Amino acid sequence: MSPITTRGIIATGLLFGSLLLAGRAEEPMSLPQQVAEAPAVQSAWQQVEAARHRQQGAGRWPDPVLEGMASRKDTPADEIPMWGAALQQPLPKAGERAADQERARAEVALAEAAYGQMAGQMAREIARHLADAEAARQRLRLAEEQRTRTEQIQAAVEIGIGAGQSRSADRLALQTRLAEVHLQAERERQLVQDAESAIRATLSLTEQEPLPAFLAPAPGALQAAQSPASRQAVARQQEARAMADLARAQARPMTAFGLRFEREEMPGGNEDTVGLALMTELPWFSRRYARAGQHAAQSAITAGTFDLAAVEQDLAATLGRVARAEHWAATTRRVVGETQARLEAEYSALVRRAGTAEPGGATPVLMVLDIVDRQAELQRQEIEADAALRLTQADLWRFAPANLFNRTGEKP
Repeated sequence: MSPITTRGIIATGLLFGSLLLAGRAEEPMSLPQQVAEAPAVQSAWQQVEAARHRQQGAGRWPDPVLEGMASRKDTPADEIPMWGAALQQPLPKAGERAADQERARAEVALAEAAYGQMAGQMAREIARHLADAEAARQRLRLAEEQRTRTEQIQAAVEIGIGAGQSRSADRLALQTRLAEVHLQAERERQLVQDAESAIRATLSLTEQEPLPAFLAPAPGALQAAQSPASRQAVARQQEARAMADLARAQARPMTAFGLRFEREEMPGGNEDTVGLALMTELPWFSRRYARAGQHAAQSAITAGTFDLAAVEQDLAATLGRVARAEHWAATTRRVVGETQARLEAEYSALVRRAGTAEPGGATPVLMVLDIVDRQAELQRQEIEADAALRLTQADLWRFAPANLFNRTGEKP
């Protein structure tokens, strides 16, 4: 093999390799992946990180206190210098550190639930925009098909007019219909652009970056207990229990012990004093405040129970809407398919007669247009049924667990 051929093979291999890499680089990320990259979701994740850092300082021991003292004692005979030092260590109230640590864990859980809710709501919004864009694109294609068919009828009418078998009124009717279809196509094109623009703004994507494809969670894989709303309710209950424990701890006395050393520099020799101190507070007023805190925590725990029940009912209702939308979409597709075949045969027969006149001066042009309208209306119903199904499926993102938005396995 010649060196030139070898270099050519190597160059070809490098070219194909670069094309493959370029193709992979252009592959759009899935909807959950792009949602995880969105600035608002990244901000929510940073709140999780902040809560985890604060957790490291929860339940800390109080710092010791060092006290120094210098004085002078005046007597009729002498001036006696005096100095001393004391080291004091406050002790946390019984149960206070554990309650504070539990409260910090609850704050982390609340931040994680807020992250899941932010990601789920954004995924729902993006999925709804994608469904709107796809429905508008389908209606745009339908308008283009209507325009093509109307132009075919117009061509047949022009031939009929040239042969004296069609009326000028039919030409005007077709021109009006073409204008209406053109306006409808422009409107649908604008709706597609608006939906895609909203998606790019939410995900912070440039015009060159591809949009994600429509995606929705599988209904059978969703569990109310794993939804962000349920996790938030559980975290609030956890926080309420921690606050109740903290209130009980506040009703207990705070204590501290210390070591004290004092010296008096007497003329005849130094006099040293060493002492051990124990201090405690008398929680006369704290007990009443602690009882109020415990009652408030119990109310918050009860509220969380109602929130959990509401999430279960909401999920069940949403799954019911999805099932009904699936049934309606399937029924619509079946009926439209059966009816379209009959209308197509009727259309083919009439379009051949569109350039001829019936006895009495009538033409089948309006009959053809009526069939075209009925076909378009059937297809429009099918498009709307599919769009309604996607919009309902998009609501399932509200119940998706936060781990669906993982990128590196670090997120909850």
